[in-house]
Amino acid sequence: MPDHRDAGATAGARAATHDSAGDRSSGLVPTGMVWDSKRDVLASGVRLRVAISGGGPPVVLLHGLFVDHSTWDGVGATLRRDFHLVAPDLPGFGESEKPSPGRFAYGVDAFAEAIADLYAGLGLGRAAVVGHALGGAVAMTLAARHPELVERLVLLAPLCEPARLDLRSRIGLFPVVGGLLFKQLWTRASLRSFFRPTMLSTPRSVPPGRGAC
Repeated sequence: MPDHRDAGATAGARAATHDSAGDRSSGLVPTGMVWDSKRDVLASGVRLRVAISGGGPPVVLLHGLFVDHSTWDGVGATLRRDFHLVAPDLPGFGESEKPSPGRFAYGVDAFAEAIADLYAGLGLGRAAVVGHALGGAVAMTLAARHPELVERLVLLAPLCEPARLDLRSRIGLFPVVGGLLFKQLWTRASLRSFFRPTMLSTPRSVPPGRGAC
Protein backbone atom coordinates (compact mmCIF):
# COMPACT_ATOMS: atom_id res chain seq x y z
CA MET A 1 0.00 0.00 0.00
CA PRO A 2 1.54 3.36 -0.98
CA ASP A 3 2.66 5.75 1.72
CA HIS A 4 0.57 8.91 1.35
CA ARG A 5 3.43 10.92 2.79
CA ASP A 6 5.41 9.90 -0.30
CA ALA A 7 2.42 10.65 -2.54
CA GLY A 8 2.20 14.16 -1.14
CA ALA A 9 5.95 14.61 -1.61
CA THR A 10 5.68 13.53 -5.24
CA ALA A 11 2.83 15.93 -5.90
CA GLY A 12 4.73 18.71 -4.15
CA ALA A 13 7.87 18.10 -6.18
CA ARG A 14 5.82 18.42 -9.35
CA ALA A 15 4.35 21.69 -8.17
CA ALA A 16 7.82 22.91 -7.21
CA THR A 17 8.79 23.07 -10.87
CA HIS A 18 7.16 26.55 -10.82
CA ASP A 19 9.75 29.33 -10.90
CA SER A 20 10.88 29.76 -7.30
CA ALA A 21 12.22 33.24 -8.03
CA GLY A 22 8.76 34.28 -9.11
CA ASP A 23 7.27 32.97 -5.87
CA ARG A 24 9.77 34.92 -3.78
CA SER A 25 9.02 38.13 -5.63
CA SER A 26 5.32 37.60 -4.89
CA GLY A 27 5.93 37.58 -1.16
CA LEU A 28 5.16 33.90 -0.60
CA VAL A 29 8.33 33.35 1.41
CA PRO A 30 10.32 35.65 3.71
CA THR A 31 13.06 37.78 2.19
CA GLY A 32 16.03 39.66 3.59
CA MET A 33 18.43 36.79 4.39
CA VAL A 34 21.71 36.90 2.46
CA TRP A 35 23.41 33.50 2.49
CA ASP A 36 27.20 33.45 2.52
CA SER A 37 27.36 31.02 -0.38
CA LYS A 38 25.38 28.57 -2.46
CA ARG A 39 26.87 25.48 -4.00
CA ASP A 40 25.84 22.34 -5.84
CA VAL A 41 26.49 18.97 -4.20
CA LEU A 42 25.85 15.56 -5.76
CA ALA A 43 23.78 13.40 -3.38
CA SER A 44 22.11 10.11 -4.29
CA GLY A 45 23.03 10.88 -7.87
CA VAL A 46 21.06 14.15 -7.81
CA ARG A 47 22.44 17.69 -7.92
CA LEU A 48 21.34 19.53 -4.78
CA ARG A 49 21.56 23.30 -4.39
CA VAL A 50 22.74 24.08 -0.85
CA ALA A 51 22.70 27.47 0.86
CA ILE A 52 25.36 27.96 3.54
CA SER A 53 25.87 30.70 6.11
CA GLY A 54 27.36 31.46 9.51
CA GLY A 55 29.92 29.79 11.72
CA GLY A 56 29.79 27.49 14.74
CA PRO A 57 28.11 24.12 15.35
CA PRO A 58 26.47 22.83 12.15
CA VAL A 59 22.68 22.95 11.76
CA VAL A 60 20.92 21.33 8.79
CA LEU A 61 17.63 23.02 7.87
CA LEU A 62 15.09 20.94 5.93
CA HIS A 63 12.19 22.78 4.29
CA GLY A 64 8.60 21.66 3.86
CA LEU A 65 6.32 21.03 0.90
CA PHE A 66 5.98 23.60 -1.91
CA VAL A 67 8.93 25.69 -0.67
CA ASP A 68 12.73 25.71 -0.80
CA HIS A 69 15.66 26.74 1.40
CA SER A 70 14.46 30.37 1.42
CA THR A 71 11.69 29.37 3.84
CA TRP A 72 14.42 29.67 6.51
CA ASP A 73 15.32 33.27 5.63
CA GLY A 74 13.25 34.66 8.50
CA VAL A 75 15.18 32.79 11.21
CA GLY A 76 18.46 32.35 9.36
CA ALA A 77 19.57 35.93 9.88
CA THR A 78 19.54 35.33 13.64
CA LEU A 79 20.78 31.72 13.72
CA ARG A 80 23.78 32.45 11.51
CA ARG A 81 25.34 34.48 14.37
CA ASP A 82 25.93 31.31 16.40
CA PHE A 83 25.61 28.38 13.99
CA HIS A 84 26.89 27.09 10.67
CA LEU A 85 23.67 26.81 8.65
CA VAL A 86 23.25 24.28 5.84
CA ALA A 87 19.95 24.59 4.00
CA PRO A 88 19.51 22.31 0.97
CA ASP A 89 16.72 22.33 -1.57
CA LEU A 90 15.36 18.77 -1.50
CA PRO A 91 15.47 16.86 -4.81
CA GLY A 92 12.77 18.23 -7.11
CA PHE A 93 12.42 21.51 -5.20
CA GLY A 94 13.80 25.01 -5.63
CA GLU A 95 17.09 25.17 -7.49
CA SER A 96 17.97 21.49 -7.04
CA GLU A 97 17.84 19.05 -9.91
CA LYS A 98 14.41 17.65 -10.77
CA PRO A 99 15.10 14.12 -11.99
CA SER A 100 12.39 11.89 -13.38
CA PRO A 101 10.73 9.40 -10.98
CA GLY A 102 12.63 6.70 -12.84
CA ARG A 103 15.92 8.19 -11.62
CA PHE A 104 14.85 9.24 -8.13
CA ALA A 105 12.12 7.64 -6.02
CA TYR A 106 10.46 10.77 -4.65
CA GLY A 107 9.46 10.07 -1.05
CA VAL A 108 10.54 10.51 2.56
CA ASP A 109 12.96 7.57 2.56
CA ALA A 110 14.71 8.72 -0.61
CA PHE A 111 14.92 12.30 0.64
CA ALA A 112 16.50 11.09 3.91
CA GLU A 113 19.14 9.07 2.07
CA ALA A 114 19.92 12.06 -0.13
CA ILE A 115 20.50 14.19 2.99
CA ALA A 116 22.74 11.48 4.48
CA ASP A 117 24.74 11.57 1.23
CA LEU A 118 24.86 15.37 1.48
CA TYR A 119 26.59 15.04 4.87
CA ALA A 120 29.37 13.08 3.18
CA GLY A 121 29.61 15.55 0.31
CA LEU A 122 30.04 18.48 2.72
CA GLY A 123 32.09 16.60 5.32
CA LEU A 124 29.64 17.64 8.04
CA GLY A 125 29.99 14.94 10.67
CA ARG A 126 27.29 15.16 13.38
CA ALA A 127 24.89 18.08 13.14
CA ALA A 128 21.65 19.36 14.62
CA VAL A 129 18.78 18.82 12.18
CA VAL A 130 15.72 21.08 12.00
CA GLY A 131 12.81 19.93 9.85
CA HIS A 132 9.49 21.55 9.03
CA ALA A 133 6.45 19.60 7.74
CA LEU A 134 7.78 17.30 4.99
CA GLY A 135 11.28 18.24 6.15
CA GLY A 136 10.29 17.06 9.64
CA ALA A 137 9.42 13.63 8.29
CA VAL A 138 12.74 13.55 6.45
CA ALA A 139 14.58 14.62 9.61
CA MET A 140 12.92 11.88 11.69
CA THR A 141 13.76 9.25 9.09
CA LEU A 142 17.34 10.47 8.92
CA ALA A 143 17.68 10.27 12.72
CA ALA A 144 16.17 6.76 12.81
CA ARG A 145 18.34 5.39 10.01
CA HIS A 146 21.54 7.35 10.66
CA PRO A 147 21.61 8.31 14.36
CA GLU A 148 25.36 8.88 14.10
CA LEU A 149 24.66 11.93 11.92
CA VAL A 150 22.13 13.69 14.17
CA GLU A 151 23.35 15.59 17.24
CA ARG A 152 19.93 17.10 18.02
CA LEU A 153 16.55 16.86 16.35
CA VAL A 154 14.13 19.81 16.13
CA LEU A 155 10.72 19.17 14.56
CA LEU A 156 8.25 21.85 13.47
CA ALA A 157 4.80 20.48 12.60
CA PRO A 158 6.35 17.32 11.12
CA LEU A 159 4.45 15.24 8.61
CA CYS A 160 3.81 12.15 10.75
CA GLU A 161 0.35 10.98 9.67
CA PRO A 162 -0.88 10.02 6.20
CA ALA A 163 -1.62 13.19 4.28
CA ARG A 164 -5.24 13.96 3.37
CA LEU A 165 -4.98 14.68 -0.34
CA ASP A 166 -7.59 16.89 -1.99
CA LEU A 167 -9.06 16.06 -5.39
CA ARG A 168 -6.42 18.00 -7.33
CA SER A 169 -3.59 16.19 -5.54
CA ARG A 170 -5.19 12.76 -6.03
CA ILE A 171 -5.64 13.43 -9.74
CA GLY A 172 -1.96 14.26 -9.98
CA LEU A 173 -1.09 10.72 -8.84
CA PHE A 174 -2.93 8.97 -11.70
CA PRO A 175 -0.42 7.19 -13.99
CA VAL A 176 0.55 9.14 -17.12
CA VAL A 177 -2.59 11.25 -17.46
CA GLY A 178 -2.27 12.51 -13.89
CA GLY A 179 0.89 14.45 -14.61
CA LEU A 180 -0.68 16.19 -17.57
CA LEU A 181 -3.87 17.07 -15.70
CA PHE A 182 -1.89 18.16 -12.64
CA LYS A 183 0.04 20.76 -14.63
CA GLN A 184 -3.21 22.12 -16.07
CA LEU A 185 -5.03 22.30 -12.72
CA TRP A 186 -2.10 23.68 -10.72
CA THR A 187 -1.59 26.96 -12.51
CA ARG A 188 0.58 29.58 -10.80
CA ALA A 189 -2.53 31.45 -9.64
CA SER A 190 -4.22 28.34 -8.19
CA LEU A 191 -0.99 27.29 -6.48
CA ARG A 192 -0.76 30.69 -4.78
CA SER A 193 -4.43 30.63 -3.73
CA PHE A 194 -3.87 27.22 -2.13
CA PHE A 195 -0.47 28.03 -0.70
CA ARG A 196 -1.17 31.21 1.24
CA PRO A 197 -4.01 30.03 3.54
CA THR A 198 -2.88 26.40 3.72
CA MET A 199 0.89 26.56 4.10
CA LEU A 200 1.59 29.98 5.62
CA SER A 201 0.40 31.36 8.93
CA THR A 202 0.10 35.00 9.86
CA PRO A 203 3.27 36.44 11.46
CA ARG A 204 3.36 35.88 15.20
CA SER A 205 5.83 35.59 18.04
CA VAL A 206 6.45 32.08 19.36
CA PRO A 207 7.75 31.96 22.95
CA PRO A 208 11.08 30.07 23.19
CA GLY A 209 9.51 27.59 25.62
CA ARG A 210 7.20 26.34 22.88
CA GLY A 211 10.11 24.83 20.99
CA ALA A 212 11.58 21.42 21.74
CA CYS A 213 14.84 19.77 20.87
